[in-house]
Amino acid sequence: MAVAIDQPFVMETLAHDSRVPRQMLMALLGSDINAAFATGINAWNKGHGVADIGVTSADGDYLVKQAGTPGMSVLIDPGFAFVRGKFSVLNQGMYGAPNTVQRTHAIAAADGVNARKDLVVLHMRDATWGGDGTSDARIDVITGTPSGSPADPSLSALNAYMVLARVNVAAGATSITNANIDDLRLPATLPYKSSSTRRALLSLAAGDEPLDWYDLDTNRKHRWNGTEWEIIDEPPQVWNVTSVLQPGAIACTTNIGRYTRRRGKFEATISITINATGTGGNFVLVTLPITLSSAEGTSGSFQYFDNGIASYCGQVVGQSSTVVGFQPDNQASLLGLTPNFAVVAGDVLRFNVEGWY
Repeated sequence: MAVAIDQPFVMETLAHDSRVPRQMLMALLGSDINAAFATGINAWNKGHGVADIGVTSADGDYLVKQAGTPGMSVLIDPGFAFVRGKFSVLNQGMYGAPNTVQRTHAIAAADGVNARKDLVVLHMRDATWGGDGTSDARIDVITGTPSGSPADPSLSALNAYMVLARVNVAAGATSITNANIDDLRLPATLPYKSSSTRRALLSLAAGDEPLDWYDLDTNRKHRWNGTEWEIIDEPPQVWNVTSVLQPGAIACTTNIGRYTRRRGKFEATISITINATGTGGNFVLVTLPITLSSAEGTSGSFQYFDNGIASYCGQVVGQSSTVVGFQPDNQASLLGLTPNFAVVAGDVLRFNVEGWY
């Protein structure tokens, strides 16, 4: 016996409920259509945000900025956004919100004594599924309360919205400039314009983060693993070692050094020329560019050229989560002790290493 499910989208001869394309948008943008959504000024869910956050602080969809001649109003740039409902998550789904022209919105007159904070919001009103008295899309400015310590106004009366910006209205102000506007947009599609933007804006509770994001300033791709942001892909990063240990710091020059992190695995390769003399009878050690989860599982191979006198090959051995040593083939201890020698200027150390972070 077949069991019917909800009406599919799109199918000829069927009338389609408005909820279906909104639910499809939500699913395509990575949101669970059955998940609760505690929305707020800095809270969002996967997919909820503007389509293009921009590459600089002065572009992107729905950017809020000062008027051409600053006064008590702001401009809202054109763009497209995805706004998730919170009144009835399953029925509201994800609204698509186009804005084809630049809009102007007035800011209420400043208080003569105290400052206040206003919030510019993209507001979806839905009379059928959103608990509203009418159905439309609009930009609202929610005016805060003047105070010696002003706070953001409550948005609890709104059922589907996204905060675009905070306008800091000083006491007695007669104009609003870009310096008074905090950009609070978040992206529905990646990438972020910078890691500093991500750190500033993603002060989110666990579960409210997007699955992945791409950072343009480092070309790294990150994924939320339920506890922290994990680097899942990055281009080779420069590794510059200026000293090795034997046992104190011995100056050296990095000829070439690169490392990458991918899905919890660290891999690196480096070539170092020694510039000074160490103390024989001590291990030769190198500090890694990152902290690994432990010394266990650290592995690699090395070559050491003893200033034209001899050369040694062997295995890289983790000494701690941040330091590695070098065990020559057929030797019971590490380089510097077995064989017992001191590094000197002109020696060259080359090695590759991998481990888990």
